[in-house]
Amino acid sequence: MTDILLATWNSAKFLEEQIDSIIAQTVTDWRLLIRDGGSSDETLAIIDRYSSKDARIMLVEQGQAGAMENFSRLLKFAEADEVMFADHDDVWLPEKVEKSRKFLQEVSAEVPDGTPVCVFTDALVTDADLAVIAPSNLRNQHLDPAGGLSLPRLLVQNVPSGNTMIFNRALVKLIDPIPATAVMHDHYAALAAAAAGRIEYLNEPTLLYRQHHANVLGSSSYGVREMFRKLSGGAGVLRKRFFANCRQAEALLNSGIEVDEKSAALLKTFASLEKMTFIKRKYTIIRYGFWKTGFLRNLGMLILI
Repeated sequence: MTDILLATWNSAKFLEEQIDSIIAQTVTDWRLLIRDGGSSDETLAIIDRYSSKDARIMLVEQGQAGAMENFSRLLKFAEADEVMFADHDDVWLPEKVEKSRKFLQEVSAEVPDGTPVCVFTDALVTDADLAVIAPSNLRNQHLDPAGGLSLPRLLVQNVPSGNTMIFNRALVKLIDPIPATAVMHDHYAALAAAAAGRIEYLNEPTLLYRQHHANVLGSSSYGVREMFRKLSGGAGVLRKRFFANCRQAEALLNSGIEVDEKSAALLKTFASLEKMTFIKRKYTIIRYGFWKTGFLRNLGMLILI
């Protein structure tokens, strides 16, 4: 059994396509648990229509909330051994649950029972009408799942997208509740898995990752133009984002997570970067390998952070 956690908010435009794609999965033993964050459109009517026809689909809670809090609250309703995050505007490929579940089980078999495990996949990037505009979300963003899954790398830059993740019960217990100072639910889950368990990548797209004007976070091709666009926002904006990652590490460390001495030291050191001097911060980033993927990202980080 797999519990699929779907957070909605004014999702009427794309929600039916997403739910239809979940219903069309090659495996049928799943539950779709939905929490609505205060929709004012037809979202609730759509959910009611589907849940009245399919007992696997249920609205478990509603109330004003942002995306991260919506997903955090959904974790409390997850009871299955395997849990997935779902975005309201994607479309899942038919074998997403089956392939993700199989890979999770393969990785879990390699580690002791009770080890938190998270695996994730790639995605096809599409426009609002589902025309493919990039065959790989990770390549489109110049992210490296092969070299970017160590704890030092994940502390400074998230690689997995939540809509591609599946994780086990042990990780659910570890990340519930997601603290308010976390950057995003998927980043926090990836960090917890890297610090206390195992995180692995399946090199295969399992969904259509729709890009449209209302995306909370989207897929953008990273290059010189993108770097200068971010730099134009000012060093203050970049520092704010970086130090938010530091506070996320501190929140994970303070959550009572059980990690080895090396991981605990990495979390503590990264959390303290905000309080360091400009020069000491650079030295610490280099010493501990707190690197992002790509020369341009790291150059910007070393210059401005």
